[in-house]
Amino acid sequence: MPGADMGTQAHVLCHRLRTTLDAPYCSLWVLGPSSGLFRPIAHDGSPLAEDSSPSGPRRENESTIPGEVPSEIVSRAWSTGDFQEWSSAGQRWVVQPVSARVEGGGAIVVRVGHGRPIDREVLQLAAVPAATLALRMGTDRELTRTRRELDDMRAEMIEESKLAAVGRLAAGVAHELNTPLGAVLTMVGSLTRTIQEKDVLRRLEIMREGVDKCKSIIEKLLVFSRGPVENEDGLTFSRFVRAPMEMNRIVREAVDLLEEQMREDGVKVVTDLGNIPPIRANSTQWGQVLTNLIANARDAMKAAGTENPTITVRTSAEGKHLVVTVSDNGPGIPQNLVGRIFDPFFTTKDIGKGTGLGLAIVREIVKKHDGNIDLQTSEGAGATFVIKVPAGAVAQRVAAGAPV
Repeated sequence: MPGADMGTQAHVLCHRLRTTLDAPYCSLWVLGPSSGLFRPIAHDGSPLAEDSSPSGPRRENESTIPGEVPSEIVSRAWSTGDFQEWSSAGQRWVVQPVSARVEGGGAIVVRVGHGRPIDREVLQLAAVPAATLALRMGTDRELTRTRRELDDMRAEMIEESKLAAVGRLAAGVAHELNTPLGAVLTMVGSLTRTIQEKDVLRRLEIMREGVDKCKSIIEKLLVFSRGPVENEDGLTFSRFVRAPMEMNRIVREAVDLLEEQMREDGVKVVTDLGNIPPIRANSTQWGQVLTNLIANARDAMKAAGTENPTITVRTSAEGKHLVVTVSDNGPGIPQNLVGRIFDPFFTTKDIGKGTGLGLAIVREIVKKHDGNIDLQTSEGAGATFVIKVPAGAVAQRVAAGAPV
């Protein structure tokens, strides 16, 4: 098989061996050098007997094809170096070890009929080329997996360095500006109590609102610079104290808060709230998460002139996680921008209409609650933000009144 890639060669080996042995199925398994798991890397034929049916679709990370020999039998053959036989549900299997007790080794697995003899010499001969294929393919797969993990780690390190820079900036800004801004607010308050002219009072109120807006931006930046701290009662502090909260209530409050603006812009907000447990979290921060996502969806649809603009907010329980999704039927997000939307200070809005902090703060709040947020979008087909945060044991402890 000169010139063929390793996967093709492994498949051809399985096919030839199955044909030679007149068997209905043959597969080659390999032990990952670092994962310690046996997995089929090539096969030919059907692992199922004629009167059998699969119990369900094969999952991506499942080590055994439905109806095939369990991986423990393959492991036993490889670890002992001994030929193995196994029968179950009207099926008979034989397992020939390949490079026994050698990293990157594995086994040849063949399904045969009951009472039918098996030519072990043929299997032993096939184990020679199979050893080369198993070692090479197992190593290649492990290298691919390792490269993927390194790429993920590199991306996380880059992201962490960005957030660390923002945190340092936030701490510096807060230190430099909070004192003079506080002094301005104090003076404005003093003048407001002594001045009677309505025109001057109106201008003082504008000044106060401007200073409050500056302080609000500083507070948002500080989300990046404060990590959780445990006190003697076990309560976790970040920007605010965390306590038992109902996510559905936070969703309803966020929708109610934006209701008037949505009505003015002709945007319909639909909620689909599932039966979900309480979690220990910071309700103020989660209110900020939801209002940011809903407001961003509204702005995107308004700018694009979307017909019948609709935002849907859903909550559900998924295993040990609570899931919150915010989706819209707007223009979606261009693929060349998807990788940047969570970056601090990145915005597609016009100058003066956005700080570029909204989604960055959303993701940071979700991360500080041990959750993650993903974006699902395609240009012209809307965008969906999917948030998952741990529930399960946390919710149980909350219900029991125990600290988290």
